[in-house]
Amino acid sequence: GDGPALVHVDAYRLGGGLDAMEDLDLDVSLTDSVVVVEWGEGKVEELTEDRLLLRIDRATGGTATALDPAAGAADDADPRLVTITAYGARWQDDPAAGAALLGLREG
Repeated sequence: GDGPALVHVDAYRLGGGLDAMEDLDLDVSLTDSVVVVEWGEGKVEELTEDRLLLRIDRATGGTATALDPAAGAADDADPRLVTITAYGARWQDDPAAGAALLGLREG
């Protein structure tokens, strides 16, 4: 397509912890790609100051963790709660950029 490349990593599948993340050289992809790291909490925060953290929780039941992704498993029809936290100057200086990314409009 016309957009940036997508780089996807399932961090919980990596057995080497932070060293395994470093071996992927994700920092090289940051300038021209969208990098999505599932279960990356505690592993990717140092890659860049400008990032979005998307947390998806089930409205009922527990929250899955990187150690036990099946924790909190519920019916697939259960609603999800998505919390987005913006980090870095990119999002603080231009909040409309985050809204545009999500397809939201001001006002």
